[in-house]
Amino acid sequence: MTEFREFEFAPKPDLLADQIVNRMATRFSQPELQQIDIARILTGFNAVRVATGKQMDALFFNYMRESALKSGKLSAGEIYELLTTLPENGYGEFMSLDEIAGFTSHLKKEGYNVGLKFGHYRRLTLGHVFEFVYAGKGCDHMVLIIESGERTSKFKNKRIELSDEQRINMFKNSCLVQTLGITSGLDYSDTYYRDLVTEIKPTTLFIPDSWPENVQNEYKERARLSGADPLVLPNLVPLTTTMMEKFIF
Repeated sequence: MTEFREFEFAPKPDLLADQIVNRMATRFSQPELQQIDIARILTGFNAVRVATGKQMDALFFNYMRESALKSGKLSAGEIYELLTTLPENGYGEFMSLDEIAGFTSHLKKEGYNVGLKFGHYRRLTLGHVFEFVYAGKGCDHMVLIIESGERTSKFKNKRIELSDEQRINMFKNSCLVQTLGITSGLDYSDTYYRDLVTEIKPTTLFIPDSWPENVQNEYKERARLSGADPLVLPNLVPLTTTMMEKFIF
């Protein structure tokens, strides 16, 4: 597997990074979603490139290499391959929460390790992509439950940029997850999530290391109650959605 070094790319700024982005964009079937999400990945990293004076492609692979080293699980070459190669299992499928619970039970009986992840995902950032790539190595089948825009607006007090339908299509077409659902309604309590995770009963419950310790502990309790194994995902890239907003808007 090829390992990447910064000096290999610096003489031709942005060329390789643009190539990567173009390959990632082919995973999205809707052009408007390519423009919204892939462009924002570029925008955030371009802003950092200007601030640091580093070439964007060199910066891009620096983050990839650092992420691989921190994870101890993926080489830079493996990350490159995972980002640019269409997975054999292809595009994701949207299901209701009840359907997901039944499908998860079926998959587990067949011997599959079913991973479950939650998130708002107002947009898709490079950090999210790395997180899903890493999580995908920790399970056989990835289930993602996204929060409705109404919940994001009410409980996180964050602006809604993509409609629920757009975000569903974004993840269905991303090849980052195999099964996708959405949770709506106005119950944002720990009890609600404990009941939801217990209903789905995944094999593995993913917990981003970027979350506060008290939130991580609550997710570990949800895993315990549902009989799942908690798996903490390392904070792979130090660029979050919130940190990028000043560059994007």
